[in-house]
Amino acid sequence: MASPQWKFILANSSDMSNIGELTQARGRQLQLALNRPGAASFTIPLDDELGNGIWPITHAVKAYRKGSDDLWQHVWSGMVWTIEEDISGNRLSVNVVGWLQWLEKRILRRDKAYTGNNPATKRSCDAKLGSQGLRVSPRRAE
Repeated sequence: MASPQWKFILANSSDMSNIGELTQARGRQLQLALNRPGAASFTIPLDDELGNGIWPITHAVKAYRKGSDDLWQHVWSGMVWTIEEDISGNRLSVNVVGWLQWLEKRILRRDKAYTGNNPATKRSCDAKLGSQGLRVSPRRAE
């Protein structure tokens, strides 16, 4: 059985429009996990036409695998997160994170408990509700 063929496509992260295939990408790695963002990394020569135009956050990478029916299947995509230039080695190391990772950084994770015992809050709530013709009635014990 032949090993699967992969290709990485550089895209704009805002609309996922293709820029071009990263044919010179070497050391490609793709980490996939269920319900996890996944990650990808590769190196590309600095003098590559697409390599010198890769920017974090503004660019994305799509990973395609050639299936048994000889059709390319879109398997994964993510945003370019970090790049490291190695001028002496003429390489650009690119790290890509899945979209779930980007979303995870923007969700409030701290629980907040609100109590109704603060008189200042009660007055301001009563004033807001009163201006709309509503009123707060105390909860009855059962």
